[in-house]
Amino acid sequence: MNKKIYILGAGNMAREAYYIYKDLGLSDNIAGFIIEDKYLSAKRKLLLDRPVLSAAKLQPDKNMLVMAAIGSPKRRKLIQKLERKKIQFDTLVHPSVSVWESVKISAGCLISKGVVLTCDITIGKHTIININSNINHDCVLGDFVTIGPGTHIGGNVIIDEGSWIGIGTTIIHNRRIGKKCFIAAGSIVINDIPDGFLAMGLPAKPIRKMTDSDWDRLI
Repeated sequence: MNKKIYILGAGNMAREAYYIYKDLGLSDNIAGFIIEDKYLSAKRKLLLDRPVLSAAKLQPDKNMLVMAAIGSPKRRKLIQKLERKKIQFDTLVHPSVSVWESVKISAGCLISKGVVLTCDITIGKHTIININSNINHDCVLGDFVTIGPGTHIGGNVIIDEGSWIGIGTTIIHNRRIGKKCFIAAGSIVINDIPDGFLAMGLPAKPIRKMTDSDWDRLI
């Protein structure tokens, strides 16, 4: 790849994305990190020896790709702003990932070290799958889903767009997680979870509807 790469974000996930590129032999392509103007400061000019720049000032370039590496669901709005400017996004998969030929990975996804993806899985745009997670046959993950580290997902599971699956969660086969759900870390999901709910426990139970302030507090 000869294109320059900008990583959207400057937090923990952005640093992980940098090291995935490094493991792929592409760290020299990284031109910088881009963030919202409100987070720019004189004390935050460099990250991993790369400049931290304004995302708002980024302009389309056929020789440029952006990798969205923000764990928070707030990444959706930033990504959509850049997409409206016709900026192209990279798809980042660590070389250690076990992925079968029948897996479909959409644009903008970030799949971290040690992930296992078996057969006939579909992964939507800008979904993040964290380290050492296992996703089994015939699963469908919607756009902007976040899968926490060490998550185990059985076959034929559907996770609708915008949902967050916490660290170490287990979801048994043939279950559905609705849109914009938050599944707390360590939960075991044995029943479907309806749209927009916070769920937790062993087994996981819907507790209440998520609110905007919940997302701001939890993420």
